[in-house]
Amino acid sequence: MSEANGLYVFSLRNGSNYEPNYVGMTKREFRKEVFNPPNVVKILNDFAPKRGELCVHLLAKPRDSNAGFSAINKKTLLWTEMFLLLLCRKKNPEILNIVGHSFLENCGMEGITSPCKGRSNSIKTFRNALGIDSFVGTGNDRNKPTTLPTAPPKTQPTTQPTSRPPTAPI
Repeated sequence: MSEANGLYVFSLRNGSNYEPNYVGMTKREFRKEVFNPPNVVKILNDFAPKRGELCVHLLAKPRDSNAGFSAINKKTLLWTEMFLLLLCRKKNPEILNIVGHSFLENCGMEGITSPCKGRSNSIKTFRNALGIDSFVGTGNDRNKPTTLPTAPPKTQPTTQPTSRPPTAPI
């Protein structure tokens, strides 16, 4: 996986809870991008002082033959990064990413990608129509596990969270 390209999420783990803090996209291989100098500075300045175990989640697209990973084009990576940011901002509104912030604010939907201000029945039925509660949870249940779809797509990205102590040398 170190030679694949894709997306990565830095999160802090406390117990069974992972709080996303940064979403990144690789323009090249994971091994050359994830711990590049700007990210090491981010880790030392933003993550090391916080409580929790620093984890990195790598997302890559496996080949159909399950031997290695497919290259992902930039347009797909950009769209998927924005989608991940929408999901991560729901759990951690203070995520460190600033790229796309105004775009994501304009795309926000009450009760879907941002907290619900009320208990409107129309929001509940829309969430039901989208299957949101079975996909990402309601936002009010931060410590409850979310359920996964019963039939995942054939070529879903592979994610392998890896733990690394925040003060470990890189």
